[in-house]
Amino acid sequence: MDVEREALISVKLALGTFQSEIAGIANTAASRRAGCEADCEYQIQDTQYKVEVLEEEVKRLSDRIAELEKRIEDDEYREHKISEALPPLYDKVDHMKYQLQELSAAEARIRNNLGRADEDSRDAMEDQLADIREMESSLMTAIHDTEDRISDMEAEKTRLISEINELSYEKSETENQLEQTKKRLYRYQDKLQRLKTAGNRLKDDFDAYVAAVEQFENISDASAAQKQLVLTQCISLVDEMESVFGR
Repeated sequence: MDVEREALISVKLALGTFQSEIAGIANTAASRRAGCEADCEYQIQDTQYKVEVLEEEVKRLSDRIAELEKRIEDDEYREHKISEALPPLYDKVDHMKYQLQELSAAEARIRNNLGRADEDSRDAMEDQLADIREMESSLMTAIHDTEDRISDMEAEKTRLISEINELSYEKSETENQLEQTKKRLYRYQDKLQRLKTAGNRLKDDFDAYVAAVEQFENISDASAAQKQLVLTQCISLVDEMESVFGR
C-alpha cells in the first residue's frame, strides 16, 4: 500500500511540475516575438540607412561625372579653337619674315647705290632707307608679338591637353567607382526588400505561433488541474484506506 501511495504522490508532483512549467508560456512566446521583431526592424532600418547612403553616393558620383564631362567638353572645344587659330598665325609670321627679308634686301641695294648717287638722289635714298628701317622695326615688333602669342597659345594647348587627359582619367575612375557603388546599392536594395518580405512573413508566423501557444496553455492548465484534482482524491482515498488497515 505504501508503494502505491508513493507512486500516486509522485504522479501528483509531476503534474504539478508540468503545470508550473507551462504557466506563462504564452507570455514567454510573446516576449520572444517582440525580441525577434525588434531585431528584424533593426536589420531593416540599418539596411535602409545603407541604401540611402549609397543612393546619395551614386548621385554624388553621377554629378561628378557630369561635371567632368562638361569640363572635358569645354577644354576640348578651347583646344580645338586654338588648333584652328595656330596655322594662320604660323603663316603670318612666315609672311612677315619674308617681308623683312625683302626689306633687308632693298635696304642693301639702296646702300650699295648710295655712294654713286648725286645729292638730290642721295636725299631721296636716305628717305627710302628711313622708311625701310621704320617698316623693319614695325615688322620685327609684329613678329615678336605674334610669336609670343603663338607661344602662349601653344602652352595653353599643351595645358589643355594635359588637363583633358587628367579629367578623362578621373572620369574613367569615377565611372568604375559608380559602377561598383551601383552594384552595392542593388544588393542592399534587394536585401531590404527581402528583409521587409521576411518581416511581414515573420509577423504572420508569430501571430499564429502565439495564438497556438495561448491555446495550448489554456488546454494544458485545464487538463493539469483536472488530473491533479483526481490524483488528490485518489491520495485521500489511499490515506483513508491506510487508516482503516491501520486499526
